[in-house]
Amino acid sequence: MDEELLARLDKAEEIQQIGRSAVLRRATAEYLAHQSRLEIARQYQEAYGADADLRSEFKGWEDEAAWMDRQDVVRSQGTLLNYWNNFN
Repeated sequence: MDEELLARLDKAEEIQQIGRSAVLRRATAEYLAHQSRLEIARQYQEAYGADADLRSEFKGWEDEAAWMDRQDVVRSQGTLLNYWNNFN
């Protein structure tokens, strides 16, 4: 790092409280986590994006789906709503 950047960094209140190394460790961890999220998003887009042809992967499974009828949907929404209200 160049000296001017380090001097600016050292003037920050947080640096003075917890130290340059702690802030740089946190910044590095946040950067790496961000890069990881970007890579996962890229891989997801590559696998499942608009250009992905999933027809062959799911061929034959169309009739295997089990769909809830309207009464089951309403009942499950009520259950979730009750759970949410009790949780909060």
